Amino acid sequence: PEIVAIGERMRHSRELDLSRSKTEQVSYTEMVDCYSAGVLLHVMVSACFPQFKNADEVIFVDPRIAKASNDCKDLISRLMVAAPDKRLTMADALRHPWVTQHQPRAAEAA
Repeated sequence: PEIVAIGERMRHSRELDLSRSKTEQVSYTEMVDCYSAGVLLHVMVSACFPQFKNADEVIFVDPRIAKASNDCKDLISRLMVAAPDKRLTMADALRHPWVTQHQPRAAEAA
């Protein structure tokens, strides 16, 4: 499978933004923070940056992240969905099994 580096993905994203007129610019919501939380969780768990099979699929081939639990990888994958309307919200993330098994009171904050 082709692996797309995070820097390459960001560069491509900037090129798309620069090609749009001011009126076509995309506005960002709090869902961009959910994506960032997925990236941060990946880095905290594995000490490496995420790798992508395509624009919407994080792959867990690096041995450092491959050792993470399936629940942890599921949470990361669901936070790092490219389409904001399909991405897990922070409230949903706090109710995710990986979070609640390690911090049962987290769901109360959601």
